Amino acid sequence: MDYIYIGPCPVDEPCAQTGVTEGAERLNRLECSHYIEALRKVYGDEPDGCFLTIKRESHDFGNYFEVVCKYDENTEAAVDYAYKVESGLATWAEAEMTAPVQYDDKNQPIAQFEQVGA
Repeated sequence: MDYIYIGPCPVDEPCAQTGVTEGAERLNRLECSHYIEALRKVYGDEPDGCFLTIKRESHDFGNYFEVVCKYDENTEAAVDYAYKVESGLATWAEAEMTAPVQYDDKNQPIAQFEQVGA
């Protein structure tokens, strides 16, 4: 299976920053889970041969997580979905969702909503 990186959250939204945000790994995973739900609301569920998942990456300052779409390159519907969802979202509002975490101007969490789809 091949995969395409989509990102940890919508591109125009703040998110946990490795090495900056207190509790970044936990918050980053929460944001990725929330983002998968948002992507499914906008693009629909994944067809056979692909799935949205969270991939851990390493950085000098610690681990971080990104949403990826793993897909079977021999399944046309899976390839089509992967390339469609690759563009991701700009904001949570596109999926009629709120951000799972709100941040202050120093990228520290000030409010957190545990439930995905809140």
